[in-house]
Amino acid sequence: MSVIWMVYENRKFHSTQKKCICNSHSASKPFPCPTCHRCFVSSATRARHTARVHADPASCPHACSQCPRRYKSCKDLQRHTKA
Repeated sequence: MSVIWMVYENRKFHSTQKKCICNSHSASKPFPCPTCHRCFVSSATRARHTARVHADPASCPHACSQCPRRYKSCKDLQRHTKA
């Protein structure tokens, strides 16, 4: 696969980076989640959303002691318990 570099405002970007930057500064969100249909600026952001929000509960090791919710990261569990 060939790498295409682009210059944008005197900075050099890989073509996919420029596309993400342009999407983030516009209303364009061309990457919908197949589960909840929320849209994202990049496929990486969508992948992070899918891993956090739609993860298999069995793969989430951090359980809340006051409700049945489980979380992939300790930080997400801490955020939940503070709320």
